Amino acid sequence: MAAAIGNDRSSVELRRELEDLKKNLELRREKNQDTTLQDSSAAIISFDQLSYKVRRNLKGHQGKILCLDWAKNGQKIISSSQDGEVIIWDAFSSQKDMVIPQSTPWTMACSTDSLGSYLACGGVDNKCSIYDLQDLEDVAATKRTVATHTSYISDCKIIHSDCQLLTASGDMTCALWDIESSQMIYTFHGHKADVLSVDLCPTFPANVIASGSCDNIVKIWDLRQGECTHSFKSHKASVNSVRFFPTGNVIGSASDDCTCRLFDLRAMQEISVYKRDSIIFGASSLDFTKSGRLLIAGYHDFNIHVWDTLKMERITTLYGHESRISCLKVSPDGFALGSGSWDQTVKVWA
Repeated sequence: MAAAIGNDRSSVELRRELEDLKKNLELRREKNQDTTLQDSSAAIISFDQLSYKVRRNLKGHQGKILCLDWAKNGQKIISSSQDGEVIIWDAFSSQKDMVIPQSTPWTMACSTDSLGSYLACGGVDNKCSIYDLQDLEDVAATKRTVATHTSYISDCKIIHSDCQLLTASGDMTCALWDIESSQMIYTFHGHKADVLSVDLCPTFPANVIASGSCDNIVKIWDLRQGECTHSFKSHKASVNSVRFFPTGNVIGSASDDCTCRLFDLRAMQEISVYKRDSIIFGASSLDFTKSGRLLIAGYHDFNIHVWDTLKMERITTLYGHESRISCLKVSPDGFALGSGSWDQTVKVWA
């Protein structure tokens, strides 16, 4: 009995010591934060007005657009929809190259590999499957299930030389899978609600991922060990999208609290917030331009807002969709922007 009481006391003391260490770390971080991103970029010339226009309006889905991705050559766009179809579009001609029917509606995630040879799709059937796009006769017949969760698939990425698949799910986890064997390598536990988005650090050696969840938290994970290395808790509502900055040192997030935020992975701190009093609707998705100077975010107010990442100022607003923006992504060459909406259309801006 005495030994048990002693162990309880020691565990309480260890918890108290751990909390003290956390507080000391936070105090040191605050002390080292001697300036803000806005102040440090005061001498930089402001960005001129942009002239983005709708160049292509892709119509063909019969339901809400839920996800889109660019092929790496920047010519093809892949979109998935509530209608249970995945469509591959030619962004230059606006023509459908291929329609891939799914076994269930609400295909919420789609991603292509680095060569445009394979396509990953997942949705409310709790599965993520791979299609071989090189088989032009019957792509649907090449379907192979790689990942299975206990709830819907919200996001997926083909990574690491196209050998592995990264998934996020409504079962509160992310997972890393081996595509060849369909075996799970790691599962990432830690979120307390649905995980809505996941992204991989774009720079070598690409061993860090970020996830955003309905628990309002952005988590950073070590891909080699399957462990969470840090949690950012600044958001006040669900985090709908996370995206790495082109340098890989910063993560951007879009949330239902009507803000987008940047978190520096070197200082492990929030460095900027993008918001305006006039924006009263949540942000559903975001991406960065190739240089990282612009943050482009889609909102539930049917509009796309473009922000200067350094000045923390809104540069322009893109109007054109007739319902909430669900997804957007900058093309690999940086010359175009693709956006998907609940108005059942995909638009290409340039």
